[in-house]
Amino acid sequence: MTLTAPENSKALTLRGRPMSAPLHDVDMLSDQLVAHYASVLPAYSDYQMTRIQGLLRAATMRGLEMSIKLLDAGLPPTEEDLQGIRALAAGEAKEGTPLDAVLSVANEALTMVQDLIVADADTDDFADVQEGARRFFAMAQMLHTAISTSYAEALRPGTAGADGAATHSLVHTLLTGNNPDLVAQQLGVELAPEYLVLRVALNLQPGGPGSGKLSALEVRRKLDLLRTAFVDRCGSPFLSSLTHRGGAILLPGTPAWDWVADMLRAVGEAAGVEITAAAENSRRQDIPATTERVDELLRLARRLGRAPGLYGLGDLAVEYQLTRPGPARADLVRLLDPLESSPELLQTLTIHIRNDLNRQRTASMLHLHTNTVDYRMKRIAQLTGLDPTRPSGLRQLQAAIVAREFTRAGTPAQS
Repeated sequence: MTLTAPENSKALTLRGRPMSAPLHDVDMLSDQLVAHYASVLPAYSDYQMTRIQGLLRAATMRGLEMSIKLLDAGLPPTEEDLQGIRALAAGEAKEGTPLDAVLSVANEALTMVQDLIVADADTDDFADVQEGARRFFAMAQMLHTAISTSYAEALRPGTAGADGAATHSLVHTLLTGNNPDLVAQQLGVELAPEYLVLRVALNLQPGGPGSGKLSALEVRRKLDLLRTAFVDRCGSPFLSSLTHRGGAILLPGTPAWDWVADMLRAVGEAAGVEITAAAENSRRQDIPATTERVDELLRLARRLGRAPGLYGLGDLAVEYQLTRPGPARADLVRLLDPLESSPELLQTLTIHIRNDLNRQRTASMLHLHTNTVDYRMKRIAQLTGLDPTRPSGLRQLQAAIVAREFTRAGTPAQS
């Protein structure tokens, strides 16, 4: 691609100062922008971009330098300017980071820089602001082209790491409803007409933090163990897009539910990871809509404190329905109003129900005597008129707790 300077190459100004003035402290601003990415971009944490923080900072510095040249002299990025950004995009392709996640960082940087330079503009600066916007639009197109082409080139067959990255790309394409044929052809994968869509949540430290938070290297090793265990049991190519938090798995056909549940349990044990998953069968063209429902089921299972394992709509049908907004849900929530002034009773009831009314387990979790658990159940019955030790009262209280949890969340499916 040949880059040429725009016809209008004059230095742009705001209030008599160079428009580029707010960008001149490149070191400080680069640090601020990288911190900003970490705080506002879901992709930053989802794909552990702290591992490339140094590369991001270097690319951000080069981006600021390009912006200064663009504003002061109308000079567009050169191929040398774009080398670091191209390398970063190619590296993330091989890591399996989706292209839109990489582009989201570039877009956020461009937005923040433009907001910064025009913050003090007034009506007299309109012409220069307009010209600045035009120059930034042209640069954004160049950046998008550089990132996208470098990303695609890294996925070409025969490129080191391309198969794993292409697998992530194929899964992302299927989940978003875009045409997966080209990526499938690159991988040599024959797409199935149906898939079991799984969304999984991972706990990489089942026993708690213990000696401290896992390092990036330890997280990578855990994920490698996990992927190896999945491939051993499911075969290759294994269609997944997994980060340290979880992600998506697509199993072709309609595998038996018990086999999938046993497989997840065995894989988790092999890798030392707790896996909570929700799943639903889907035709290939319906995967995006199915994914939304399965996401909601997974959030529901986690919000309700369900144990690790595999869940489908049949396992959570009552709870799922109770989370739908409406007058019935509001009535259920009001059943717990008498307990609002006694949070310890509400906490005990919630945990006791999650423990299937096991007194010893509830007492142990709350550091109470079992007699105290019994007393609190009696007190709940007195205050609400519903006895949690009887089936009729238990059903209503359990439904009320589920409804209350999601009413407080504000939406049926928030986590």
